[in-house]
Amino acid sequence: MREHKEINRFQATIEHNSTHHEPHTLQPTQTGENLRVKYLLYKGGAPEKPIQENTYWDLHIWIDLVGPSQSVNTQSF
Repeated sequence: MREHKEINRFQATIEHNSTHHEPHTLQPTQTGENLRVKYLLYKGGAPEKPIQENTYWDLHIWIDLVGPSQSVNTQSF
């Protein structure tokens, strides 16, 4: 990993064995191939300094961005 940046935060209450979808659009700050977008998931609120080591669960997606004005709509995943 060369750099990381917090882009946004979301909050949702999810019941046991249920699924939640949070449609949103990302405005990446760089272009390139194999860029990782990582989501850190917490039980309760996120700590002041969220990092992978203090998550309940984490997930990520890999994206390729070749143009400076591209955005990523998560509804397409």
